[in-house]
Amino acid sequence: MRQDFDALRDGDRVTLYPLPTNPLHNKPVLASYQSGFFYCDETDPMDGPDYYLRDVLAYNEGFLMEGEHANS
Repeated sequence: MRQDFDALRDGDRVTLYPLPTNPLHNKPVLASYQSGFFYCDETDPMDGPDYYLRDVLAYNEGFLMEGEHANS
């Protein structure tokens, strides 16, 4: 699992792995990264981002790029 959130580029698709303390998600969720914000699938982007970068660092263990496997 990756934790180098600073390496993400606009448009990247990631699976976020929430910590037990995460108030929004209790299972992995697919999200799009854009300008320091994360927009999770199955939520309306018009409602704003699901996570700001500081929140994703606080409430998620890490991430994998879309199509990336934990053992790659």
